[in-house]
Amino acid sequence: MTWELREVKDTECTMDDSGVYTVIHRTADGRVRADLMAVKGSEPIVSFIGTANAVRKALIRYLSNNRIGTHPYISQEHASYIGYELLRAEMDPNYVQD
Repeated sequence: MTWELREVKDTECTMDDSGVYTVIHRTADGRVRADLMAVKGSEPIVSFIGTANAVRKALIRYLSNNRIGTHPYISQEHASYIGYELLRAEMDPNYVQD
């Protein structure tokens, strides 16, 4: 395979039909919290709190080990988007989830 540099432009995230989503918060002490939610429910399935990096890893690990929703796994793009939002929450004191 020959290396090449590809220039890309920003695009909207393509979400999957995994049946789950996250609600991300920034706490008063600067930590982030992610609530894993089922599309068909109003209570969190599980929540994680800590640094963006720790929450990202714990959440993706949890999803990898537990079948939730309509598919066993979320897409790579969905996982990437969660990580992006967690980092935004950690870095921005006025964070509001997109």
